[in-house]
Order: sequence, then structure tokens, then C-alpha cells
Amino acid sequence: MSLTKAIILTGKVGSGKTEASRLLSLRGWKIVSAGDLVRELCRISGFSTDRQSLQIFGANFINTHGGEYFGQLMMKKADGYAKVCFEGIRPLESIKKIQVTVPSTVIYIEADR
Repeated sequence: MSLTKAIILTGKVGSGKTEASRLLSLRGWKIVSAGDLVRELCRISGFSTDRQSLQIFGANFINTHGGEYFGQLMMKKADGYAKVCFEGIRPLESIKKIQVTVPSTVIYIEADR
């Protein structure tokens, strides 16, 4: 099965992206989380996975490897699924990488706490 549709959820911290992705998962969408990928990369690299370390590691990873590469890693997590929701992606280059690979809808979520 190959990827035929994608939803990309992006937005500010605490805006509801994870909750929106949870609702999509109830409708059969595979969720690929940017946060989960950063946590995995931190563990592999031997770094702590506390919030501050994740933020620093993620920023350094994007600065070192580029947003396009991060988008490629996200796409690898989608292998074998037809409908995927990419949750929590912020770098524009990562979003563009997914958009040129698969028909995608980008949803920017912004909500006051």
C-alpha cells in the first residue's frame, strides 16, 4: 500500500495539533508525529528526552541536516500506509518535502489557551 493522501498539522505549541491528530486516528489515519521522531533521534544519539533537551536537539538537527531531510525521515515513517497525518511539523522545508511527494492538505492550528 502506498501513501495516497496526507494531512499536515502545524501550528503553535499547545494549539491542539495532537488532539486533532488523535481524532483523525479514530477515523483510520496513521499518525506520524514530529515530536516522536525527535524523541527517537534523541534516544539514538544518547541525549535526554526532557522537553528542553528535545527542543534544543530538534533545532540543532534541523540546522545541521536541514528541514528537507527531516521531511524525508517523516515520509519514511509513513511507508506502507495510504492515509497519513503528519503531526507537529514546523520547518517549512519539511512541509514542502511532503507536499511534493504526496497530495497533501496543510492545516495550521492556532488557539489561545
